Amino acid sequence: MHSIYHTLSSLTNPRLMERKCVGHQRCIRADQTKQLFYMGLTRPVPLHMFLPFLKATRSLARINEALQDQLEEAALANQGLSRDVAQLTQAWRQATQQLERREVEWHTEEVAFNDYFASEHNRLLALWREVVALRRQFTELRHQTSRDFAQVICPKASPDCILSSKAEREKQAPLAIIEHLSPKNSKLSSNLKTNHKL
Repeated sequence: MHSIYHTLSSLTNPRLMERKCVGHQRCIRADQTKQLFYMGLTRPVPLHMFLPFLKATRSLARINEALQDQLEEAALANQGLSRDVAQLTQAWRQATQQLERREVEWHTEEVAFNDYFASEHNRLLALWREVVALRRQFTELRHQTSRDFAQVICPKASPDCILSSKAEREKQAPLAIIEHLSPKNSKLSSNLKTNHKL
């Protein structure tokens, strides 16, 4: 009873009838729109509508080929740079190793030179001491020789004889001393020549 009453009231109410008509029209329009859409898909499309798309596709294909060529060139350049980096790294390692070897050699040479310099300095110092001692001995020998000659020539003579004999001894003393010291002089000369050559 209630449903029958509701149906009768809806038929007699003008507002409800208007709403139903509007909803029915909307449904009809939606169906028509769907039909037109499907008809447009099934209907053949003119060729001139595809020309812009074809041009764009060809342009994109050319751009893609150019980008591929650039990518290949970049890959080749990257390989060349990688080889150059590897060669430079190897050269750097070799140079570093050579520098380390040279530093070791320089250090060894420096130590050897310092040792040689110290030994030569000690040898020269010892030689100089020998020269000073020889000079002292030479002076003492000269004075002793002068006294000996004075005693031999004029043991109890006058002062004039002593002076004359002293002058004569001073002239002859260097010759005797040189003859006496000639072996030592030759030895010192040979030592000096050896040190000069070193």
